[in-house]
Amino acid sequence: MNSSLINFQIPTELKQNFDWIVKSNRLSRTGVLVNMIQKYCRVQYESIEKDIQFNQKIQINNKQNPKHNLNDEPFDFISNSEDFYL
Repeated sequence: MNSSLINFQIPTELKQNFDWIVKSNRLSRTGVLVNMIQKYCRVQYESIEKDIQFNQKIQINNKQNPKHNLNDEPFDFISNSEDFYL
């Protein structure tokens, strides 16, 4: 497996806590970080796949029921983008 060096900034206290926990569990920083990145990538990939499937279902529904096409109706119920994520 090929590998690459990654450097990044992290708050000192967080690094100290991370180092303490990793050392206590007799693990390597690299191993824990690689594991977390792999899990993050898997979760995000699954989320993207679900979004794609959802969008495809909506497009199919819009083709089958053109009278109920939501693209023609404004979304007045969302006042701004911050409300959407609450």
